[in-house]
Amino acid sequence: MKLVDGIGKDREKGLDDLKSDDGKDTSLPFSLQIPNVACTNPTVRIPGFAGSWEVGICQYLNIFGAMFEAFWSALFVLAVMSLVARATAKPIA
Repeated sequence: MKLVDGIGKDREKGLDDLKSDDGKDTSLPFSLQIPNVACTNPTVRIPGFAGSWEVGICQYLNIFGAMFEAFWSALFVLAVMSLVARATAKPIA
C-alpha cells in the first residue's frame, strides 16, 4: 500500500530516501566542541611614543577555550551520574 496515492516516481524515491538511515550520522558528540577561529594579537599604539605594543591574548583565549570545554564536560558527567543515582536509588520506606 502506498503512503499517498498519485505521487510520481521522483517523489516516491524522495520518501524512501527520507525514511532510510543510510549515510546519516545520528550520533551525538561526547563533549561540547568550540569552533577554532583564527586569532590575531592586537597591536596597541603607545601614546606619546612612536612605537606600538603587541598584546598577546591568543594564548589566553586558547587556555580559556580549553577550560570552558572541560567545565561543561565535567557538568555533563555530573548530570549523568546524578540521573543514574536517582534512577537506581532505593526508596526510603
